[in-house]
Amino acid sequence: MDAGTVGALTFVAHWEETSHEPATGGLKVSKTVSGSGAETGREFSFTVTLNSPTLSGDYGGMTFTGGVARFTLKHGQSVTADRLPVGVAYTVTEAAESGYTATSSGAAGVITADQTQEVAFTNTRSSSSSDDDDDDEPRLNTEDHYSYIIGFQDGTVRPNGNITRGEVATIFFRLLTDKTRDTYWSQSCPYTDCTPDLWCNNAISTLTRSGILNGFDDGTFRPGDAITRAEFTKIAVGFFETTEEDFAGYFPDVDPDAWYAGYVEAAFRTGLIRGREDGSFRPDAPITRAEACVIVNRALGRKPDEEHLLPAEKMVTWPDNLPGSWYYADVQEATNSHDYTWLGQGSDRKCMEKWTGRLKQRDWAAFERAWSTAHSAPGGEVAK
Repeated sequence: MDAGTVGALTFVAHWEETSHEPATGGLKVSKTVSGSGAETGREFSFTVTLNSPTLSGDYGGMTFTGGVARFTLKHGQSVTADRLPVGVAYTVTEAAESGYTATSSGAAGVITADQTQEVAFTNTRSSSSSDDDDDDEPRLNTEDHYSYIIGFQDGTVRPNGNITRGEVATIFFRLLTDKTRDTYWSQSCPYTDCTPDLWCNNAISTLTRSGILNGFDDGTFRPGDAITRAEFTKIAVGFFETTEEDFAGYFPDVDPDAWYAGYVEAAFRTGLIRGREDGSFRPDAPITRAEACVIVNRALGRKPDEEHLLPAEKMVTWPDNLPGSWYYADVQEATNSHDYTWLGQGSDRKCMEKWTGRLKQRDWAAFERAWSTAHSAPGGEVAK
């Protein structure tokens, strides 16, 4: 072997050493269902969110668009993504399902080289749950897609504006099932700043009696104050089986010892919240009207899609809610009563809703007056 041959062999060895592909890792999500009466054939919806918004395409069993993949799993099923970039952070959330308490392990982490991160979700069927809603837990109407936001007299809906505690109480009061509203109906509450003639008194009184709302240590409710993201989260998660969980540290700006940490954790696990793009939650920031609409729609199981709404001329539209905005479909959902059908994608039978017709907007003021007349008795007792 001459020197030239030795040199050629040396060059080839060097090329093979420096041309290897970048290291990658995997992510596996699995599902189990337990508890008496658990539906092993039921599909549960999941969302995987990566902090890499440019990542799109098929990665094994998951298809990502803008760093987000959605899929459904039944009991005993799992799905695995491979070839994911090392160092990418992920969070896995499951949409809330009535009658089930969800727990998870490893729902957030970072992709590691040559390893498959495992995320396990377990949904336990509550022994008190029933499709007939025989228990007295406060419930939301998840079937009828009535509008629940009216807008302002100037014709705007102000998606980026703040929303008050009184307005939030009124929204959730409107969305209660008739059974819940009847069970907990009240026109009196313990707060010093909520008099019987306050426009939102019925809503505040009823939701306080149900245990969904509470006030402050000084005895006030402060209905005119802007509600914070933490306060709103506590209210929204109150309608689910899982209301509090030990905080797992998903959001760096949530103090594990704060009063709201357990509610934020439960809301994250049930898919009500996802946080900001920078990974923060901002618990003390006022929630915007658009953000509130998104969370309410998730709590109701509504899944509006901009491409499957009605034509603009057949909807209530707003000059400050423009198509293409991240909140456009959710605000339209909140402000238009409509019929709908479910569209599927892959194994997800309820991937998104398709509007099929507009319903008459409900006159909530008249409805609440009628309910007050028909269901209240002196002293605020429920009339039977």
